[in-house]
Amino acid sequence: MAATGSAQAGLVSQGFQPLPAGQTVGSPVEFTSIPFVQIDGAFDGTEALADRSFTADWLLPAALVDGLEIDLEAEALFEIKHFDRNVLRLDMSISNTTIVDPGIIASILSFGFGAEPDVSASITDAGAVFDGIGDGSGPQQTFPGGFKQIDVCIFAANGCSGGNVKDGLAAGQSDSLSLSLAPLTGDFDGDDGNPHLRLLAFPIKFQGTFGSFEFVAFPDTPVPMPLPSTLALMGLGLLGGGLARRHLRRQS
Repeated sequence: MAATGSAQAGLVSQGFQPLPAGQTVGSPVEFTSIPFVQIDGAFDGTEALADRSFTADWLLPAALVDGLEIDLEAEALFEIKHFDRNVLRLDMSISNTTIVDPGIIASILSFGFGAEPDVSASITDAGAVFDGIGDGSGPQQTFPGGFKQIDVCIFAANGCSGGNVKDGLAAGQSDSLSLSLAPLTGDFDGDDGNPHLRLLAFPIKFQGTFGSFEFVAFPDTPVPMPLPSTLALMGLGLLGGGLARRHLRRQS
């Protein structure tokens, strides 16, 4: 698993982790594992972690879904501006990289992530499209497609569940925003006295001409853990070359 930074300067790593036996997420394609991003703070316990980044790539191949005539694709860059025991500040940009023919709509209405430990979140600089947020200050949210324990949901229309496709991020468009995450209780410090935070699942919701679709992201560098269920695995095999090409885009 690739990482950025030294142990003393802090570390950002990514991979997959399996869901409990019998559980799946995603619709209509089901996944039995979810991606994670592990953020470990400065080893000396004093200097805040900053100037690290990670990416997320979303891909739902048309070959996996009856009636879906285009691949649904998106990508996001998350830049860590500050991480200590009390707060994580992120700048992020998200792009809908889906290629569509004239008259076809494939918009992103919402996306989000879970967190361990639990967090509450706020948008400190709203995007032109994504300006709404639901955070984990109450019961942890569900997200369309069977996702549970989603601490942060960022949306363009009425909420996580979607809305008018004209309010979403259309194919070929990008948006940028800034987030602030704070621990729901206590702080981010682990048993070693240093801050640690794991972000999970990264579900996304597309809506458009062919219906509604919710699926997980793929991190930069997946580690060999249980992969999505048989149906999704077929799609990964078909598109392995494309995913591998994307995964080479390691950020500094």
